[in-house]
Order: sequence, then structure tokens, then C-alpha cells
Amino acid sequence: MEQELNDLSSTLINIYQKNLIFLQESFPEVYKEVDNFSKKLENQEIQEKYSLEYVDGYFDILNHENNGMYYFTNSYEDADKRREFVDFSQSSSLDLLRKIPGSNKLITGVSYKEITPIINFINDNVDMDNVKFEKIYKFIFIGTGLGIHIQEIDKKLKPYTTLIIEPELEIFRLSLFITDYSVFDEGNRKLFLSVGEDKGKRNFVLELFESHHEYMNYNIKYYNIVKSNEYIKDEINEYFSAYTVIGFSYRYLLQNFFRTVSIMKKGEKFLSFYKARERKILNNYKVLIISAGPSLDNYIDWIEKYQNEFLIICVDVIVKKLEKHNIVPQIVISIDPSERCADYLTTENPSFLNKSAIVFHSQQPQEVLDAVKGKHCYFSQFLNVVPELGTFGSSTNVGTYSLQMAVLLGAKSLYLIGNDAAFNQETGMRYANDSSNVAQDNLNIKTDNNAISYTDVIEVKGNLRERVKTTNRLLTFKIEYETKIYLLKREFDCKIYNMSDGAYIDGMEPITYENMQNDVQEFEQIDISILNEFNEISQLANEIDFVDSISLINIIMTKIKKYQKNKFKNKNELLGAKLELTAWIYEQLQDEKYNIFVTIFMKYNELSDIYINFILNIKQKNIFTKESLNKISNIWAVGAITIFKEMKDIIKIK
Repeated sequence: MEQELNDLSSTLINIYQKNLIFLQESFPEVYKEVDNFSKKLENQEIQEKYSLEYVDGYFDILNHENNGMYYFTNSYEDADKRREFVDFSQSSSLDLLRKIPGSNKLITGVSYKEITPIINFINDNVDMDNVKFEKIYKFIFIGTGLGIHIQEIDKKLKPYTTLIIEPELEIFRLSLFITDYSVFDEGNRKLFLSVGEDKGKRNFVLELFESHHEYMNYNIKYYNIVKSNEYIKDEINEYFSAYTVIGFSYRYLLQNFFRTVSIMKKGEKFLSFYKARERKILNNYKVLIISAGPSLDNYIDWIEKYQNEFLIICVDVIVKKLEKHNIVPQIVISIDPSERCADYLTTENPSFLNKSAIVFHSQQPQEVLDAVKGKHCYFSQFLNVVPELGTFGSSTNVGTYSLQMAVLLGAKSLYLIGNDAAFNQETGMRYANDSSNVAQDNLNIKTDNNAISYTDVIEVKGNLRERVKTTNRLLTFKIEYETKIYLLKREFDCKIYNMSDGAYIDGMEPITYENMQNDVQEFEQIDISILNEFNEISQLANEIDFVDSISLINIIMTKIKKYQKNKFKNKNELLGAKLELTAWIYEQLQDEKYNIFVTIFMKYNELSDIYINFILNIKQKNIFTKESLNKISNIWAVGAITIFKEMKDIIKIK
């Protein structure tokens, strides 16, 4: 018996050591946390909360705080039962293919019209009520326990991409003695880990997981081992309610490529990311970023009184409200590629913004540029058309982009108002009074939080109050803020204060103007020539030349037309030929000067592949006929040719 226990102990130590080597090579941050924790235990700097226990032939975890066990049963038998519960259906999964409300039919739209025939094929031929997959490509495990159930479920489903989230570092450390995590990262498989992290870091890992092999993001299975981790499942639902396979499509990128080239050809000023990073023009100022959320109404008089103590950055939709209160922003940010922005920036006093720097994404229509003609306008590349300029990144949320821009310009102390990510709790209004937008939400809370719908009203942690009501649509702003802030704080030393009476946002410190009343009176008044500073970090970009790109695009289009002549007998032939062609295209576009072309084609290819891979991965009779396979292949090829032809037309602009 003693020899058996010694052998068992030796086995556990070997697994643990193997895991440490794996973590050190593949997840150095996780390794560092585990190693530091182990050293603190050894040095008795901390007391263990959990310990590994061997009970009647199985392992369990003893909680020293309540003397309770984690499993309360044979952990191996428990894992077998959990394995049986998980299958190849759509149950316990995130269905990411957007559907028409109240229907199982998939949504189609003009923003991805080249892919619509593939979606129509699915709507006409796939039994969407009884979807079962041949393979599971993406899986999320919430909670590790000792990892035994993870091993068993993995053996059954064999997912290619796995995300494991364990909020307690000490639990994960114990699992390292039992479960060999290296197997999830072998060959063509990929593992993502989030261990003992806060929500911002979890969102960052979720983004990495989601962006890895995006073409498989039609369905993601998940399994939660303990009820206490339900909040993490809710976070994942929140994240993927913001992510949509039909959002930010390749057509959107094509439109913005066209507008960027057109603006450059007109000789407009473009901000240089590299010059901005070097000069850090906002380094010495208290920066107030004003967005259009309803909380602004409670602060507008206070801002008017203390406006000279802040360098004010505002979003375009709130300019008219600021004008009514004689609050002149140093910087105005406008990124929406919509004609509506012309109205946002048209003030009652035509000279109101004469001393302000107006920063655009390089995607505005001519109507917007006409509205600010004669004013001081600067453009940031939406796409990396000219690599020498660099890009300040992109965002679907002008408030998030304003924060990112401010930090990249050197700001260290930032105060935000109007970034509620929630509606007014009494009226349901999404925007402050007198802003250029008006919208109202239903105040009734939806009880089923498992469904992913933009219009659902749910309750979340508040910033200045315990709970607030909001919608999944508004929560997308919160999620984007949290992800951006986590990334910014990894590189920049900045303090971000949130004065809004909306949803709590990780990475921001809640504060009210009453709390900072004494501090603001000590702030130095702003003294900066913002236009001179912006002129120093900008340059013209009207000498771009794509002449040599035209011949390459012609070669690529010819290659795709040749591919169209293929006749496939089975789906493996189709996948193999298509993979070979796309790999060849990416190889042709690998030079940095072709960044824009590979970005747009990749977006088209990933979106179309989500639907194609969904079709090719389902178990259904009579769907993989030769006729169907060749139809799908041809739809993809026609779309790819269309995309490259439009890119060629854009670069011919004079």
C-alpha cells in the first residue's frame, strides 16, 4: 500500500512538473502567478485555502474555510457523467449566426451581399431546428475543478480551439497535479487560458479566443462546472452579444478604403501615429472626455464652471449641447461614416469650433466635410492604407475611440462623463438632453438572460449606484471600454475616472463631481495651442501610388477564375482546393504595402467561411451533393472576384 501511494505521489509530481514546463513556455504570465503562489506557500507567507485529498481511490479538493469537499463524490465518476451530458448538438452553446427575430431563418443584408446566396442556401436546405455537428471546433470550459471532466469531455469532442477559464488561481494550481494541459495545445490544436484574472483580462483572452480561426465562429460550446461561476457565463454572453458575424463587414471596409483614398488625394492633413507617440501633446493636462450619455445632464453646469481646468475632448453628437452652455472643446472626435455627422457639427454660431481641432476617421462622406469646410480638420487612418502614417486603431464607439486617442496622445489623467452604457433609469432615454441623437429604451427587465438579443433589458452593476438597468446593445459599449482599457493600461501609465451614473466599467474609478470638488479647484488652467500641436503631428498623404498593385490584383483574379473551373466530388476536395487558393492569395499580399488588400480580402473570406464551414460541418442527409458543393464554391469565388475588382477600381481614383 505504501509503495502504491509513493508511486501515485510520483505520478502527480511528474504531471505537475510537466505542466509547469508547458506553462513557462506557452503561458509565461500564468506560470509566473502559479510559481509566485507556490513560493508564498512554501515560505508560509500565505495559508492554503484548498488542498488535494485522496479519498477511497479518487481525488477531491478540501476547502479549509468550511471543511467541505469540492466534488462530494467520486471525481472520476462525476467526470464520466458530465461527459455524457455534452454532445455534438447546439445545446449548451452560443449560436452566433444571427437570425430573424422569432424565426430560425438567418438574416441577410446588403452589407454582405456577396455572401447572401450562401445564407439563402442554408435557409432553404438546412434543418435549423435539429442541427448536429460532425466536429466541435471551439469549446469554453468555465471552471477547472481538478480538470478530470475537461479531459473526459475533450476525449469525446476533441475541439480544435479550447478556452479554459478558472477564476481561482489556487484551484487551478491543484489541477496541475491531475490534468496534463499540454494536450490541448498539441499539433493543430490551440489552448487559451484565463486564470485568476479580472473581467478586463478575461475579455482580452475572450477576444484572442474569438479572433483565432474566426471562420469557425458560428457556434461555440461551453461547460460550467460549478454554479458559483455563472457570472462568467453571463460575461461570455455579454461579450458575444457585442460580437456579430455580420458586423463590421468587408463591404464596410471597402467603403472606407474608397473614402480614405479620396480624402488623401484631396491633400487633407493626416495624423501621424508615430509623431504623436513621440510628442505626447496631452501629457501635462487633466483631460475631460464628454460623451452623449444621459449622465451629462447632471454635470453640464459644473463643466461650464470648470471648463478651463480641463482639456476637453468631446464626441460629435454632443457639440450642440456644449454650444448652448458656452463650453468650447479643444478637440472634437467624429468617426461615424454617416451623413448625420454633418448635422452634429453644424453649430448655431458658425465660428464656435474655429479654434477646435476636429479629428475624423478617414471615412466621412463629402456632406460631413462640406459642413466643416474652413475649419481645422485632421484625419486618422481608419485602415492602414499608408503604413508610414500608422493608425490610431478603430472602434465602433466614438467614446471608446476618444479615450484611446487621448491616451495615445499622452494623456495620463482622464475624466469621463456621458459614457453611461445604460439609459436614464427614470425615463429610458439613451442620450443627454439637447444632444443631436434621441432614443428611448423600454424599462422592463427581461427575465431570460440566456438569450442573446440587443434589445433585452437586463440589470447590471452600477458605477455610482448598486444596480442599473441597461440593454445588451448598450452593454457593447461597456465591453469595448473594458477591453480597450485593459490593452491601454498594459502599455501606458494612466488613471481613468468615470463620473457617469450608468454601468460600472472595469478599469475606471467611479467618482462624482462632489468627490473631486476640492481637487478641481487646485487644477492649473489649460494653456495650450492645440492647433499648433496638431499641425506638428500631422502630414499630407496625397502622394500615394498603387500602380504596381493593379497588375498583382489582375493575377489574383485570374487565379480565382481558374479555380472556378474545378468540379468537386466531395467536401474534402472543396476545402482542400479553397484552402490552397486562399493561402496562395495571402502569400502574394504579404508585403506591408499590400496591408489594405489583405485586410479586406481576409474579412470577406472569414465571414463567408463562417457560413460555408457551418454547412460543411453539419450532419444532415442529402445536403452534400456535387451540385450543392460546386454551387457554394462558385458563390465564394464570384464574391472574391467582385471584392478584388472593387479594390482595383478604388486605387484608380485620380
